[in-house]
Amino acid sequence: ILTQPTPSTWQKPNRTTYLAASYVKYIEATGAQVVPIRMYQSIDYYLHLFNSLNGVLFPGGDFSNEYLYVAKLFHMWTLKLFFYCFYEFDEVQRSFPIWGTCLGFEVLLMLTKCSTDIFEPCRGYDYATELTFMPDATDSRLLGRSLPINIRNALQNEPTTANFHVFCMRPENFSADPILSTFYKMLTVSPDLEGRTFVSTIESKYYLSYDLTLTIYNNVSKNNIFTSVVQLSV
Repeated sequence: ILTQPTPSTWQKPNRTTYLAASYVKYIEATGAQVVPIRMYQSIDYYLHLFNSLNGVLFPGGDFSNEYLYVAKLFHMWTLKLFFYCFYEFDEVQRSFPIWGTCLGFEVLLMLTKCSTDIFEPCRGYDYATELTFMPDATDSRLLGRSLPINIRNALQNEPTTANFHVFCMRPENFSADPILSTFYKMLTVSPDLEGRTFVSTIESKYYLSYDLTLTIYNNVSKNNIFTSVVQLSV
């Protein structure tokens, strides 16, 4: 999991990066082990982790240039791994799954588009809502036939997804963009507080990349998300 620069109001000596504990518990609940990817490290450090791990999570939080820089490295190496190893390994062996939530969603779209100016302001902060499944969700790896029907019904009919963002990707802008709509499937959309829809879940058509603007089944309150953290030394 990518760490993030610690806000100035939290900083203590040698505590300059942090992980939200909710992401750590979320990953550990699946049986996986969490490795923090620290900020402000060398290229060799990040390349060593890329070659040692079997996936990466880009979490939500506040945007920073360092976050974008580290995410760009892992995104770039993932694409190179897929292309360079296409004929040598099967899909599992040549894949390096990337999961982006909230800010991670935005950053992955920025990296795919090679632009940071692709979102528009929206009223999407501090509320829960349901998902509207799009046609491409039917055969997706994430929300397709393997998704239990009770989970699908809950996502579609109950306010099970937490949203804390002030910028959104509108479905019409996503569909009209030849780069984004070619690279990703639009799986779900959600309404903001003004009733306008935004893209809430996408999935790469070619790689194991999943992006969500929301947090599904997050039973941690907003205050706990931002105060229950694992602080790390650089």
